[in-house]
Amino acid sequence: MIKGATDPLTDADLLAPVLLNVPHLSVATYYRLQKEMRYLDELLNRLSPDLSLVNATSADIEIVGALFEGIDAGRLVGARATTLSKIVHRKRPALIALQDVQVRRCYQAGPNAPLPVVPGRTWVAFTTALTILIQRDLAEQYGAFERLAEMASARPVTPLRAFDIVAWWFGQSRGAPDRQGR
Repeated sequence: MIKGATDPLTDADLLAPVLLNVPHLSVATYYRLQKEMRYLDELLNRLSPDLSLVNATSADIEIVGALFEGIDAGRLVGARATTLSKIVHRKRPALIALQDVQVRRCYQAGPNAPLPVVPGRTWVAFTTALTILIQRDLAEQYGAFERLAEMASARPVTPLRAFDIVAWWFGQSRGAPDRQGR
């Protein structure tokens, strides 16, 4: 199992989204993220670096959702869930899913979407609901995602990251517009 990092977030961690296809990160947003690091570290420290999403409890998932409270509270103007998820995923790669547009399409596009857009839903509530759905889907096919993760040759990836890669490709093929909905 790939273990998450136990060290606190650093300024370098805040640049990770740029390496993971977030097209831009303004200096103002970077400074807001710096101010949020202590809050994020407090929550991350409540989640074991060894914890996998398939083994997470509802209390663990609530903490994952709480990581996005700064967006709801207006402390992270300019940072979206995609950016924030890419920062905290690095610290808990087996637990915290990435939230890019393609992953959201997997759960929100189409008439029978399992996570319909709810106007006004907070990012905390959305992240919690999305994490529960991803946990269910990951657990149902965990062996397959484990085997896919083992196929990574450049560096080890978690089954959750393998899930994200599949969801990213599938979401891209869905082509539904991203409504920035939650």
